[in-house]
Amino acid sequence: MRITSAGNVGIGVTPSAWSLFTAIQLGGNSYNALVSSNNYLNVAANSYYDGTNFKYISSSFSTRYQQSDGTHIWYIAGSGTAGNTVSYSISMFLATSGNLLVGTTTDNGERLYVGGAIRATGSITANSDINLKKNLLKIENALEKVEQINGYTYELKADDSKRHAGVIAQEIQTVLPEIVNKGNDGILGVEYGNISALLIEAIKEQQTQIKELKALLNK
Repeated sequence: MRITSAGNVGIGVTPSAWSLFTAIQLGGNSYNALVSSNNYLNVAANSYYDGTNFKYISSSFSTRYQQSDGTHIWYIAGSGTAGNTVSYSISMFLATSGNLLVGTTTDNGERLYVGGAIRATGSITANSDINLKKNLLKIENALEKVEQINGYTYELKADDSKRHAGVIAQEIQTVLPEIVNKGNDGILGVEYGNISALLIEAIKEQQTQIKELKALLNK
């Protein structure tokens, strides 16, 4: 172990620009960890450090932690070829904002932003306790609002492999802007689950009309 006058520490290696370099054995695989003076931490399975780059011993799965560029914190890379420098692709990272991005590199402002479909084996629950809310206003003229929006089937420009069903954010924005949000990329999104509030009130208004018509017919 060596500590230089600059404060760099080397364990099993002569320290240079890097603060710390170690190699450990876990589960039969060699893992190399590197912490630099500018806050990089690299961890690569089945790899070695040649003094300049991490290189694959064999095909492996790798991760990289990075903080110094002020944007990306966590990289996850795929497999590589023995002897080649470990290359890192961003498939998921934690941004410095604290937002977790999966399948995208765009920090859109949400705590979790996923570029692709999401599936859950359990329920997805949002807090809706009245004790968390104030200034409650009932949705008025809900049936009229529903008549101004449409349900569509469509293909996504980025992926036309299947058709989807949904609404258009701009149409919803004209009648219930409270459930339309704009991301940092300028794209509008809809809180689909909260459309139910509008539909509930629309059904109640429609039911009132039905009762009034029944009363007229029974006279």
